[in-house]
Amino acid sequence: VRLACLARVQDQKGFKALRQSWELLGLRERNTLVRHFLADGIDEHAFVCEFLPDCVAKARDNRHIGLPLLLEVLVNLIEHLQGVETKTSSEHQVKMISVNLSDMAEFI
Repeated sequence: VRLACLARVQDQKGFKALRQSWELLGLRERNTLVRHFLADGIDEHAFVCEFLPDCVAKARDNRHIGLPLLLEVLVNLIEHLQGVETKTSSEHQVKMISVNLSDMAEFI
């Protein structure tokens, strides 16, 4: 549901296209995205991908990129971000990190 909202799906055709893109992903990629979209930033680390809806809309409209490729790039980004040091000090642990994707949205 979160991915459908991010993709601004409003009809059956949009849902079918999103589902087809989802089904092209492997199990590992799907699990990565599910964990990402369910992370709350309280109990587990979360990355807030700012401008992700713009990336999704532009990828969907770009025949050279498309939604399947964007989802693969998003999985790759999330996996790399998980390696980011999330501790700012020994007493304070950061659980939520904002990731600005505006440049990526412009590039798409």
